[in-house]
Amino acid sequence: MNDQAKRELTEVIEGPKISKENATAIFNKLVKYYDVDPEDFGSRKDLKSSFEYVSTRLIRAIKNGDLEIKDENGTPIVYQHLRKPPAELKGSTIKYKELDGNCRAAMKDTDNDNMRNQMLIAALIGEDVSIILNFKSKDLSIAEYLASFFMTV
Repeated sequence: MNDQAKRELTEVIEGPKISKENATAIFNKLVKYYDVDPEDFGSRKDLKSSFEYVSTRLIRAIKNGDLEIKDENGTPIVYQHLRKPPAELKGSTIKYKELDGNCRAAMKDTDNDNMRNQMLIAALIGEDVSIILNFKSKDLSIAEYLASFFMTV
C-alpha cells in the first residue's frame, strides 16, 4: 500500500483532522455560548476536574472530525459523525439541538446517571432513547461526554 492510500484509509477510519488549537477554539465557542466557567464551581475540585476531562475528550473528538460545531443564526449547533450508526438511524450524522427545558424534563423520570445521560442525548437529537442504547463504543462515548457537558450548563 502506498503512502497516499494509507493516508486516505487513515482519514476514513479516523476522520479528518484539525489542529488542537483550532479544535480548542471551536469548543470554547460552545463553552462561551452556554456561559460555562469552571471558576463557578468554587471549591468543588471534583466538578472542575470532571469538566476539564470532558472538555479534553470533546476537543479531541472535534480534532479527529467526530464532532463539528457550526454556527447557525448565532447558536452553536453540534453535529456528531457516527462511525457505526445504528441501523434504525437515518444517516451517519446526528444534529444536537440547542439545550432547552424539554431536554431537561426528559431526564426527570430516573435517578440512574447513565440513563439520564442517554435520555438527555435522545432529547437533544430528537430520537427515542432506544436508538442511543444501540450506539457503539466511540460513538456512545462521545455522546455521553456531550451529555456530561450539557449537564453542567
